[in-house]
Amino acid sequence: MKKLFTLALAAALVCFMVLPVGAAAKPVSELCEYSGSPDSFWVTENYDGAAPKTRAKAASGLPETFDLRNAGGVSFVSSVKNQGNTNSCWAFTSLSCLETFLRRKTFESSGELIGYDFSERHLEHATYPAMQDGTNPYAPACRSANAGGNVVSAAGYFQNGLGPVPESSMPFENKMDTLSRADIQIAPAAAVRAMRYFPKFTSNIFDYNYHELITGIKEEIYRGGGVSAVMNTNVGGYNADGTAYHSAERTGTANHAITLIGWDDNFRRENFGADKPEGNGAWIVRDSAGESAHDGGYFYLSYESVDTYNMCFSVTDAADSIPYDNVYSVTSGTWAYGRGYENNDDMAYAANIYAKQPVPELLTDVGLSFRGYTEYEIYLNANNQDLTPENLTLAAKGTQDHMGFATVTLPEPVLLTGTEFAIVIKYVTPGYSYSVPVSIPPFCPEISQGCSYLSPDGETWEDTALSDCVVGIYGYTKDCGEKSAVSFSKLGKTYVTVYDEGGRLIRPKADGSYALAAGTYRYIAEEQALGRAEGTFVTDGFTSRNLELSRTDFVEQPESDMPYVKVKEIAYRATVEPAEFATLNLYMGKAEGFKLYYEPPSGGQAEVEEQFLSVDAGGRVRLSREFLTPFLECGEGGVSLLVVFTGSNGLEMKTDTCRVVFTKSAFGGVFSALANVIYNPTESVNRAYVEQLIKKNLAIGGQVEIKQYDVAYPTKTQNGFLTCDILVLDAFSGRYYQFAFHGEVPRVLQEVTLQNGNYRVRVRNNVEGIRTVSVCAEYGPGGRLLSVTYKNVALIESSFSYPDKGNRVKLFVLSAEDFITPYAPAFDSDFTK
Repeated sequence: MKKLFTLALAAALVCFMVLPVGAAAKPVSELCEYSGSPDSFWVTENYDGAAPKTRAKAASGLPETFDLRNAGGVSFVSSVKNQGNTNSCWAFTSLSCLETFLRRKTFESSGELIGYDFSERHLEHATYPAMQDGTNPYAPACRSANAGGNVVSAAGYFQNGLGPVPESSMPFENKMDTLSRADIQIAPAAAVRAMRYFPKFTSNIFDYNYHELITGIKEEIYRGGGVSAVMNTNVGGYNADGTAYHSAERTGTANHAITLIGWDDNFRRENFGADKPEGNGAWIVRDSAGESAHDGGYFYLSYESVDTYNMCFSVTDAADSIPYDNVYSVTSGTWAYGRGYENNDDMAYAANIYAKQPVPELLTDVGLSFRGYTEYEIYLNANNQDLTPENLTLAAKGTQDHMGFATVTLPEPVLLTGTEFAIVIKYVTPGYSYSVPVSIPPFCPEISQGCSYLSPDGETWEDTALSDCVVGIYGYTKDCGEKSAVSFSKLGKTYVTVYDEGGRLIRPKADGSYALAAGTYRYIAEEQALGRAEGTFVTDGFTSRNLELSRTDFVEQPESDMPYVKVKEIAYRATVEPAEFATLNLYMGKAEGFKLYYEPPSGGQAEVEEQFLSVDAGGRVRLSREFLTPFLECGEGGVSLLVVFTGSNGLEMKTDTCRVVFTKSAFGGVFSALANVIYNPTESVNRAYVEQLIKKNLAIGGQVEIKQYDVAYPTKTQNGFLTCDILVLDAFSGRYYQFAFHGEVPRVLQEVTLQNGNYRVRVRNNVEGIRTVSVCAEYGPGGRLLSVTYKNVALIESSFSYPDKGNRVKLFVLSAEDFITPYAPAFDSDFTK
């Protein structure tokens, strides 16, 4: 079998070796409001951050000025909204893109201008797992309430058919709160069928340079709707009246998401504040700070604010109705990484297996993601999970020319008759081996075996759970068999789960109702204040049923002021050096105190001692690492707790239960942490720091041996040096990984590649305080100097393009103070062509 591998960090300072088979993941930026994207979305970090004055010239076929607020006399932009004190900017821009797209699509097809308005609050709260009353099984595991988000969060929400829902169904509230699972069970009002992700950096695969990126964004706005973008408000600044913003500094991070709704190539550079761009031109931005901010809620953003392009995306296909009855998926997350096979003609196969009810359904559409230009074929086994080629039928094929996801409508719907079916995708990405988009923890919940597979040839299959990833393939079906519509009349905030006779969990519709074949089913109803109710019911496959739940159905019927445990399952990452504490979320009501009891590994029941408990500023109870460690070390999957609430007299008022669940830790976190340390050298990093860093990310039971770690980090006057050899045993996968590097750590790094008639230059300053310029000298026959061009390098990193005119070129990195002192070895084209 060919060796399965993962896209690794493209850092000049890192050499990652795996023995015998390894999986490496790229780092994820965790930011205060806007959670940054996984860098592997963008393939490499070779970004063309140049800002030449010629950039403002209108692209072919595009006007110099365009504004979705007045596109041919029609506004496709909804009124400006205000996110208040929440961290939901990402949700506002995601739905702004959808609203503008649908307004325009509907108007152009029917002449009717519909004011679509979707709920940001629902998008925010339907995409985190730890809810008040338990775990939301359809949310990506990487989010928490009001902690920011990104396209990963929004795309998973759309692909799984969770939303969007009308604003009137869940109006915005300026609260930093958490909700219950029942709160988010609302029927969606639209279907997002495709999204486009714009490349962040130029690569040797997607050949998408800076100017092409701007043109691509303009084309999307001109022909579709708004484009989501980001900015880093900690650098640069606005002009005096807050209507124009520019930052030339490239930080590679972002803390706020916005929507680009137009542009003006002639917006003068003099309109910006003290930090002015080199040339004219700006985006028209719709913010989410209310109409009192900026100019009625809008401002201009310089084309040269390079952090804007850290992540851009748009909605490219959507419908204002739901064209399917059922959604089949094996993950709540969308793709964040790539998997493929070495020396395999840039080809790979992926398959997902789904269980369904024993009545016929029509598979009408298949949802899949793309890492860039992809030639794909969709195969089906409509009756069972057999993946052998002779049992698969070609259902559709096509090409996709950009990153993102799309919903492919099958030329002929396929009848699904069994209780299982399989969707197989053949991916071909010419010139690129990481063909298959996959999701890994924490972008998806715990991965189960037997549902997702990868193959180099479509014949030999490997379960993706063994390499800690899952493929996001979605099946959308219409009911054509006999089913009963089943709903529940709920009390309070009741959340109901339903199981068939075999114990298989049935996925509800987004609004919490069910469509069930004839049979006997078991339900479990949970309500925070009432407790838990269980029962069975029968459907005939024809008759609709509404099951009424009464207070007598629940095991407990406390008063509304009775205490209870808000969150039944508390995630605690099981690493060699775990977190300091697990946080319990208790509602005290009229209780004056509580006691915690647990079952020790030796058996029996014991009370948690006070030395292991503390209360944070928000009144939440913390259970210390010292208490949890013995359970981790003996291989327990968690700790079950009995909570006894007591009244003012010290007597028992009520008991409740919860469980601290030890979550698995993938090795990707170790690799990301180490790669980030080496790639961003600082003097505070030493052997002890590196060992602690590994242990914080390494699954419990793993081991680390630092055979060698000798470092001298660079200074302003000389380069540094690093020799490291680190061996890590990952208990989760049972594999050994070796992380090794031997070589110089330069003060300044210059990387040069020749792509499509341009020298692409990337310069990185590894020492604080160094200011440099990139200099391009062009020579003619006989060594005659023809021209010299220089460009300033940002404090940390910049990338530039210089045209290859066929002459000899030398590229230097010099001190910005004297234009003489070299900071990196010169590049000479005569010695490289």
